[in-house]
Amino acid sequence: MKDFIISIFPGLADDPNFKIASKQTPDYNCIAWAAIYDDRWFWPVEDAMNIEGRIFWPDGVKKDETPEAFIELFESMGFHLCEDGGYEPGFRKVAVYVNPKNGKVTHAARQRTGGLWTSKLGENHDIVHTTPESLESLPYGKVSIFLKKEI
Repeated sequence: MKDFIISIFPGLADDPNFKIASKQTPDYNCIAWAAIYDDRWFWPVEDAMNIEGRIFWPDGVKKDETPEAFIELFESMGFHLCEDGGYEPGFRKVAVYVNPKNGKVTHAARQRTGGLWTSKLGENHDIVHTTPESLESLPYGKVSIFLKKEI
C-alpha cells in the first residue's frame, strides 16, 4: 500500500517520516481529520447532513469548494490565517490544498504536536508526513492556505 500511495504522491518517496498510521475507513475525510473529527465527513454540499448524517457543514458557512469557504469553516472552529506551516509550540496548524486549474479545495492536513503532519487520504488511510508539501501532486494541487489555532 505504501508504494501505491507514493505513486500518487511522489513527494512522499524521500520523506523519512512517511508512514501509514491507520486502517482504511470511510468514516471521515481529510477536512474532518484536520479539524480532529473521526466520525463524519466535512464537505460543503447543499444538504449538509445527507448520507445518513455522515456529511457535515456548519450553518452560516459558505457552501462551495472555494478557499474562502474553507477559511470560513476553520475560522468557525477558532483557527485564523497564518503565514506558513512552521512548528509553533502551543498552536495547531492546518494546511489547505487547492487545485490550481479550477481553484477548488481538494485536501487539508493537520500538524501534530512536534511538527510532523497527518492527513486522511479520502476513504483510505491516515498517514504521517514531514511537511504539507510532501502531498503536493496532481490530485491535491498545492498548499495554498495555512491556518493556526491556539491549543
